[in-house]
Amino acid sequence: MSSLQERLKNLRVTSDISVQTVADCCDVSRQAVYKWENGQSTPDINHLIKLVQLYKVSTEYIVLGVKEVDKSNADALLNDVLTKLSRAKEYSELVSTISEYLNDCGLDKFFYMQKFRGDISKEPYVFALSDLPAEWRMEYRDNKYATVDPAWEYCFSDVAPIPGDQLFAPLEISAQKGCKICEGFVNGMKKYVPYCVLIPVHGGCCLSAFVVSTKTDKIEDKQLLEKYTDAITLIGHHLYSEVHRLQELENTHPNSELSDKEIAAIAHLAAGNNVEKIADLLCITKAAVNARIDRAKLKLGAKNREQLVLYAASRNILPHNLSGIQTENPNRYQYRQYERIA
Repeated sequence: MSSLQERLKNLRVTSDISVQTVADCCDVSRQAVYKWENGQSTPDINHLIKLVQLYKVSTEYIVLGVKEVDKSNADALLNDVLTKLSRAKEYSELVSTISEYLNDCGLDKFFYMQKFRGDISKEPYVFALSDLPAEWRMEYRDNKYATVDPAWEYCFSDVAPIPGDQLFAPLEISAQKGCKICEGFVNGMKKYVPYCVLIPVHGGCCLSAFVVSTKTDKIEDKQLLEKYTDAITLIGHHLYSEVHRLQELENTHPNSELSDKEIAAIAHLAAGNNVEKIADLLCITKAAVNARIDRAKLKLGAKNREQLVLYAASRNILPHNLSGIQTENPNRYQYRQYERIA
């Protein structure tokens, strides 16, 4: 994004206006205009008002470099993004669609992550999509920055978007006090994510965090991100839905890790039914139920039945109609309607 001095000079040149004309309009000398355009000084508020009238642009554009957005075009662009997300057949299409939108808006990168609400383990299974550099994602994983990242804690307690500088302020204090992992996280964020906004997304079964960054931490880029926060929030909620849609499609594939019978058994466990009850509902023997559960535990690496349910839910394997909501293929899961789990 251009600087103030560059915008002043470009506006004058592209408008085919002489330095003398600008000087006469602002009631200053030619030397003063040259200093504005060379960055040696800046125009005061009275001069800015006259420059806005002379160049026929907004004060926001001259000061911050943010062009006025045509609302009809902005709405059309947003609707186009939402349509593309709803038609995506692969996760890569979700990533490319959002990346293109952010680029069109003058923004930079994004990071989306979600985890099952019931998975409260120290290292929960987290699904993620991002166009951030692979180096940062590997550094984040290898250095266990998730242990100090305040994103999840904020998402659990709030629903409003929050600027990154507010979210990560406590970490900066901890880094200054000698916390090495905090220092590494803060330095990494400054390098790869100069400024960002975090948008919590609260879904029926999962909790998600949608982070969008700017190209720099300059005031004009922060202002630009603020302008698009409402649209980005809407995209974040749509992304949550589309990720779950693709996950459901992925897990209905014939080569899915778990069989339909194994998924049905886990679903009954999630509903609070014991083996005897499951056997009765599915019209099979208790030995058959135990066999399905044991095979599922082996496939997912679960140590017990409780962990099996958590693992299946965190990977979005369980059907979403545990509360009796109709699905496209209700016969796939051979079970009856369940009461909603508290």
